[in-house]
Amino acid sequence: MDPNTLPTAITPGFINPLTGHHVIPGKVLGYRRNGLPIRVVAGGSGEGDGGGSDGGDGSDGGQDSGDAGQDGDGKTPKIVGEFDKERHERALAAAREGEKKAKAEKKAAEERVAAILQAAGLTPDGKTDPAEQLKAAAAERDKAVARARDTAVELAVYKRAGKAGADPDAVLDSRGFLSSVAELDPDAADFGDKVTAAIKTAVKANPKLAATTAGQGPGKQGADHTGGGGDKSKPKTLHDAVAAKLGG
Repeated sequence: MDPNTLPTAITPGFINPLTGHHVIPGKVLGYRRNGLPIRVVAGGSGEGDGGGSDGGDGSDGGQDSGDAGQDGDGKTPKIVGEFDKERHERALAAAREGEKKAKAEKKAAEERVAAILQAAGLTPDGKTDPAEQLKAAAAERDKAVARARDTAVELAVYKRAGKAGADPDAVLDSRGFLSSVAELDPDAADFGDKVTAAIKTAVKANPKLAATTAGQGPGKQGADHTGGGGDKSKPKTLHDAVAAKLGG
C-alpha cells in the first residue's frame, strides 16, 4: 500500500499542501536552487499550514534558510531586499582603486620633496618641516651668493683701479661707487669692463678717489667718508664697507 494514501490517524508526518496526501519524515518534497533536495523533518506540527510553511515550494525555503544562517553567525549581515552583486563589486573595486591612487600620490610627493632636499644638500630627518629646511637653506645660499659677489667686485676693483687712475681702497669706501656696481653680475662677460667704467665715473665725480704717485692719494685723507679720522681701520670686504657706511 502507498504510504501517501494511508489514513491520517495511522500515518506519521503531515499533509503535503501540494498533493493533499500525508507524507512521512525523509520524503523529498522538492529541490532547492542549488539542487539539494528538501525533505520532511520529523517533529513538525502535522497540520497543513505548518507543513506548507516549512516546506514551501522548494526554492523560497532554501533562500530563507541561507539568509537566516548568514544573519545568525554574527559576521555576515542579512541583506533585506534586492541585492545587486555586480554593482557592489564595482563600487568596492572603485574604492580600492581610489585608496591605491591616493597612497601612490602621497608617496610621489614625498619622493619629490626628498629629491629637492637632496639637491639642496639636505637630508630629511623626519622631525623638521621640509619647507623650513628649504627656507633655511635658501637663506644660507643667498648669504653665500652675496659674499661671493662682494669678493668678486672687490677683486675687480683692486685689479683695475690702477689703470683707471683710482685708489682702490678709497673707491671701495665710496658710497656712490658701491651703488653704481650693486646690480652688476660677476658672471657676465663684460663684468670687468663695467667695473672699470664705474671706477672712472666715480673718480670723475669725486677727484679725491684718484690715486697719487706716492700711493697715498687724496682719497686717503678725505674720500667720501661720513665720519672718523685718518686712523680708521680699513674694511676687509665690500660687505663690511657697505655695512660701515650705512652704520656710520
